[in-house]
Amino acid sequence: MAADSTVPAPELFDLLGIVQVEQEELKKTGVQLADAVGGHRCASVTGLYGVDQAIFNAINATYDSRTGGMATTGDCVERAHVVCITGDGAMLTHGSTGVRVSFFCGSTEFLNQSTCDVTDLVMYQESSKAEDYTVLQGRLAEIRPALQRLYCTHELCPGGVRSGVFVKLCLVADKPFIRHVCGLLSHNADAFGAPFCNCTDKDLYCFDKCKRTHYGQISFETLCSRAHVPVWEALGQVEPQYWKMTCDCCEEVTFLTYYSIEFLKFGPTSLTP
Repeated sequence: MAADSTVPAPELFDLLGIVQVEQEELKKTGVQLADAVGGHRCASVTGLYGVDQAIFNAINATYDSRTGGMATTGDCVERAHVVCITGDGAMLTHGSTGVRVSFFCGSTEFLNQSTCDVTDLVMYQESSKAEDYTVLQGRLAEIRPALQRLYCTHELCPGGVRSGVFVKLCLVADKPFIRHVCGLLSHNADAFGAPFCNCTDKDLYCFDKCKRTHYGQISFETLCSRAHVPVWEALGQVEPQYWKMTCDCCEEVTFLTYYSIEFLKFGPTSLTP
């Protein structure tokens, strides 16, 4: 806005104008949206490969934006593009407030400022406990299979066709949302670091931990065991014949095999060769 500035001032919008532009941009993406109760503000990406198409579009959009394109080649798992999954509750007005679960490309050359910088996967409204784990489970029911598949295979398949473009999913958000999506309460004084680290609040108040190496070392598999949820169940896979899960917090060991099922159904005699 300075008198000697060579950067043009942005065009001013009213709220209705912003909504109109949003709808025009959504049409250009080719991603199908399903409306729920509450209109387009409660829409979600739909279709068997809708999530793949949305991520594929966002990656392609980076090459025509100020991000300078992707910093990774994405041609294999070792050089996969990082796609950040995030969520929070925020809208422009109180009447349209709600929770958005979105994604953005994390491994760009420069700052993430493309026209598809943050893409909504799900938008919904709840009267209470909007970010509760059970609510998130239900609201993400349509897109969760796609995220589970991408976590395992990494390859995007827009339209069901293998693209040769590989991605790695990374959960990023403010602490309450991450705790909620991991099945935890918003705050826990005795485990304030979870799920980022295992420290208690008294360990973190000293601010002497390295921000680059201390946090984010807890794996997806460890989080599953702490929630007492088998990894195969979390990923929507068929239960294997033999599996074992150990919680490193309560040291509870859970395992189920073909033989233990036979024992529960028919008793000890069923285990006789």
